[in-house]
Amino acid sequence: MTNENPPLPPEQLTTRAPQEIETPAMSLKLPAQKASPRFGKTAIGIIVILTLAVGYLTYDKIVNTPDSDIVASQQEEIDTLTAEAETAEADKAALEAEIVLKNNLLDAREGFIVVLADYNAEVNAASTSLDLSANNAVVDASRERVFAERNNSKNIDLEAKKVKAEMVTVKNAVLAYNAQVAIDAAAAAQAAAEKAEADAKAAEAAKAANAAAELKKNLTGTTAEQAMDEISGGTVNVVITDDACRSADSEKGEAAACVAAYDPLTVNVVTKFANDPTYDANSWRMVMMHEYGHVIQFSNYQAFEASEGFTRVFNSDYEWYADCMAASVIGSTYVSGYGYTCTPEQLNIGTEAFKKNFL
Repeated sequence: MTNENPPLPPEQLTTRAPQEIETPAMSLKLPAQKASPRFGKTAIGIIVILTLAVGYLTYDKIVNTPDSDIVASQQEEIDTLTAEAETAEADKAALEAEIVLKNNLLDAREGFIVVLADYNAEVNAASTSLDLSANNAVVDASRERVFAERNNSKNIDLEAKKVKAEMVTVKNAVLAYNAQVAIDAAAAAQAAAEKAEADAKAAEAAKAANAAAELKKNLTGTTAEQAMDEISGGTVNVVITDDACRSADSEKGEAAACVAAYDPLTVNVVTKFANDPTYDANSWRMVMMHEYGHVIQFSNYQAFEASEGFTRVFNSDYEWYADCMAASVIGSTYVSGYGYTCTPEQLNIGTEAFKKNFL
């Protein structure tokens, strides 16, 4: 057998560096060796065979993997990503729901705070004399529940309604209290006014009493003054004079006493009559009763002159009117003096006149 590849001469033999041969599946490092034409061709053939074998094995592994396994693997990846997305979406929805809840709670609390401020304003405006402890206790309890609420804004709204109801109760209580205060103040003012009026009347009565007491002393020491003190209660002054009654003289004789319209609380007695022993107590009682009629007439001048009794029944006659006034007290139809007689109607008018009721 002949060798188709004779060995190289020694001078052609060289040492070759290791080299890498790339294959589809791997890379092989070949050790350095002496090169010979025949050995080189043989090595190359072996390498090609190994490369093809590795490539075939790799291809066979890929090609021969079942399709169901690949699909299942991909589906698993898809399911995992979908689950992660759904979880993320659920977390987002939960977070949004939590935000909505917090906003609703915040809005409800802000509304409650406004209502609470209104309630406090009503309480602060109320009088300290008004007991609002029960109302304040209800509102304090509502406030604690509101700031402890974490789940439902409607519960806060309910507490706000409770506070509003208490505010209405407080308003009504304040109105009732203020009304009562006004009533009490009016009553106190009325009582003070009545007391002041009573005190003034008492002072006036005391003054009159003192004056009457002075008058009752019968300063003139006459029977005439004594008679007038008994009739008037000492409220009419008696003066002994020779001048005041001259104009009262008439065809019926000289007047023993008279009353001037400009000085109705003074009875003037003519001196000679005051000292006349023939005028006893009964005589002076009749005279002074007549004169006291003039005191009442002139002390109530306008009402007296405007009365129908004076103008129609007595024909505007002062003396006739005074006689019938005196007769109504004495219980007679006649008083000695001017000599008038009185009808029942005139006597009734005279009686009412003493009550300052001018018919």
